[in-house]
Amino acid sequence: MDIEFSLSLTGENSHDIKIMAGQGSFSIGTIGISQGDYDAWVDVNDKINWHSFDKLNFSKVYKWPRSIEYSGNDTGFVEWSYNRKIEKFYWIPQSDVHLNMTKANIRYFYLDNKNFEIELSLGNLYQLTLLGKLNKIKIKDCLSVFDLTVDLTKTTDDSCFQLPIYEKLKDVASIRILNKPLNKPFDCRSLLQFPNLKEVSLVGNITNLNVLKNLTKIEFLGLWDVPDLEGLPDLKNWENLYDVIGSNIEKRGGQILRRQLKELQKEKKMDEFCYVGQLRDKNWYVTEYNIPFYNWEKHQRKAIKVYKEYLGKLKSLDDEETILKEITNFIKFFNSLSDIETIEREDIFTAVKQLIGSTKLVISEDKIIDLFDSVRDF
Repeated sequence: MDIEFSLSLTGENSHDIKIMAGQGSFSIGTIGISQGDYDAWVDVNDKINWHSFDKLNFSKVYKWPRSIEYSGNDTGFVEWSYNRKIEKFYWIPQSDVHLNMTKANIRYFYLDNKNFEIELSLGNLYQLTLLGKLNKIKIKDCLSVFDLTVDLTKTTDDSCFQLPIYEKLKDVASIRILNKPLNKPFDCRSLLQFPNLKEVSLVGNITNLNVLKNLTKIEFLGLWDVPDLEGLPDLKNWENLYDVIGSNIEKRGGQILRRQLKELQKEKKMDEFCYVGQLRDKNWYVTEYNIPFYNWEKHQRKAIKVYKEYLGKLKSLDDEETILKEITNFIKFFNSLSDIETIEREDIFTAVKQLIGSTKLVISEDKIIDLFDSVRDF
């Protein structure tokens, strides 16, 4: 059952809203810029009446909405939070900005920076999540951030795979790096700027794991979807370590990690939920992990089959001209299929990037985009 109501976001009863019953989130997109489905749409520089949410009472458990996504340039949500705690706020600014959040009452703050100069003055946050152009995000001041999360799953920007120096965040206790197994590897050397880390969670392609031995205060180590564990220090390196999780990690390194964990469990009390499992051959991440076509309703089997065929052709190639010729033929295959939708076009582009990523060459994304757009007719 849907809930329908009027909301005075940019003027008296400016928006007629329809949401699903039980929906705890609300999203506001920018007209002409945002892509996808949003609950409401505004112009990029509209002043938002955040207090229009105050009278809504769709939950007896928490203030509604619990989670807000907003794309636009109004920063009034910070002042709104002074007297109205916000559980989660995901912000996509559309211009350069200095945001003073020293008094904000936001538990989880997500900043998705497309390509702007962003300067933050932070107060007390439980979790700060950064996405997009990291080198254009400056942390001017910070009272306290417990958890820093960096999400690299949607970027191919080389500058993002090693963190800028965030001097004001040096005391964070927990860090989470979210990458994909087939993305460029994240460089762990940039974690050494956080000497007080107690919890380290690493997801996806990671390199220079050996430097983690210098983070001597680690108590929890989590590894997910990591295709190469070369250089990972012995678990005995961390005197305070009591919890380890390794899942969907490469087989050889995973076997060593599992053996080290068993030895450690004999020597001291570890968390009962420690786990190392789902060990994978390195080739598994290329041939089976995250194939883009598994959610297709039509053409799924054909798309997966041709993807694997070209994966076999490309993995041994090291000549750019030959690689791009094969990629051209791969794209042309999808020209022969009917009714390719927008989201499926994005899946095909993802597959193209993954296929090229499986080769021995690095080809710029601009060249990949130009080729993709020049060949496709879907």
